[in-house]
Amino acid sequence: MGAVASINYGYTESATNEPIGPRFLRITDIQDDRVDWESVSYCKIDLAYVAYALPTMTRAERATTAKAEISTHFTTKQQVFLDFVLSHYVNVGVEELAPEKLTPLLRLKYKNSIPDAVSELGDTKQIRGVFTRFQRFLYQGSAQNPQPRL
Repeated sequence: MGAVASINYGYTESATNEPIGPRFLRITDIQDDRVDWESVSYCKIDLAYVAYALPTMTRAERATTAKAEISTHFTTKQQVFLDFVLSHYVNVGVEELAPEKLTPLLRLKYKNSIPDAVSELGDTKQIRGVFTRFQRFLYQGSAQNPQPRL
């Protein structure tokens, strides 16, 4: 068989803090239903090894799909803020969903007034919860959102 094709049973590569490829999320990187993306290691990986069960989606498609779920799980004022966040996600990229982006996004949306944001969205703990909880709707597994398999 080896003369006909190469046989690969999986992909093994060491994680590193050096940005040499995509970040490689492991189950141990998820703590308290959150991911601290700054602490997630990189992995040198040939993307040819990543397969999707279904076609991939653009950020715009993910945002559109997420909006339907957001409308049933968040208040109207929270939805307005999350629409703002989603527009940045679509236009800039996934880095707009990082925890350290929350305060700059609030300042941008609420004209540099965190008290206005708190009055609209709730206390800082509630705001952080809204910001992290909605993200699952972008990447949850479904017929429309494929999950990568390595």
